[in-house]
Amino acid sequence: MSHTLIYTWLGLPADSWPPDHYRLLDLEPGESDIALIEQRVNQRLDAVRRYQLMHPEQATEVMNRLAQAYMCLTEPTAKRCYDEQLLGTRPRAVPPPLPPMPAVVPPPLPTVVEPLPGELRDPFAWLGTPVANGPGGALPEPEPAPKPVPPPPVEIPKADPAREAAQSPTTRHGLATRRGLYQRVLQTRHLQRLWHRMGRYLDDPEHRFSSIDARELYKLVEEVESAADDFPLIGDPGQPGHYILTLGQFDRSRTLRNLTHGQRELLRTDWKSGLTFLESHRDFLRDEIANFRRRSRFSGLRHVLNAAFRDYPMVAYLILGGTLALAIALVKTSIPYVREWF
Repeated sequence: MSHTLIYTWLGLPADSWPPDHYRLLDLEPGESDIALIEQRVNQRLDAVRRYQLMHPEQATEVMNRLAQAYMCLTEPTAKRCYDEQLLGTRPRAVPPPLPPMPAVVPPPLPTVVEPLPGELRDPFAWLGTPVANGPGGALPEPEPAPKPVPPPPVEIPKADPAREAAQSPTTRHGLATRRGLYQRVLQTRHLQRLWHRMGRYLDDPEHRFSSIDARELYKLVEEVESAADDFPLIGDPGQPGHYILTLGQFDRSRTLRNLTHGQRELLRTDWKSGLTFLESHRDFLRDEIANFRRRSRFSGLRHVLNAAFRDYPMVAYLILGGTLALAIALVKTSIPYVREWF
């Protein structure tokens, strides 16, 4: 298969094939900006897709290599190994450990001479004992007072980003009404079912993908993309599920079977984070429904108004301004009639 067309599509110099990941994405060797890497991959994919029907073999090979480059350069362990092979970098040498300190042997304790039977003990005999007092017979120095033992540090539990995101202001958008709450509950349950089904393929990094597994997983990724289209945060850059939903952007023939162990671990971590996010958001929705049922009519109306100002501030202010303008106009119109009445 000729690679001349690939050189023309990507603007690469006509030299040895295949190019390394950095040259393929037109990046500086060792580049570590994940956002820039993802941007270059998307640009290359858009440039190649237009030739996929006329030149399927060349387009498929380029898309596979773009998928491999993305998964390699966005996973820290795989990127470090790849840079060592490509650029010849090595980790810094660890200095040898220091030799152990010699043990300090304490001096022997003074020997206490017991008096003979019938002999009186001199209570001040120890003042002239050089062993106890040291050279010169000086009084021994008092022992220092023991240092106070500080209390053990209190361990503060670390916050889980996925649980915090599940109750963030972004996820509260659109939950002011009963209808919005129940629609979000249905969406969350549907996403949870799809997410549990994906765990069969992503929870075990040692499981080898077959062609049937790859097709089933890609179908699930497409269903999750459709279900999470208007769902808050899930799959957004830097949020749970981002790496999993990225799989749907690449060619489906050999991408999954070429993943390294580090890339599989990254997908497993992303899957667990998404599962935690969905479970925490489900519990949050249960609490919101319980609070909604306990509110009175006045409290419910106030909650709806607060949510409207929070979610749609411009629309709420426009409606409020229009209402005030209408009230002022009505007051001005009724003033002559009030004067005539009095």
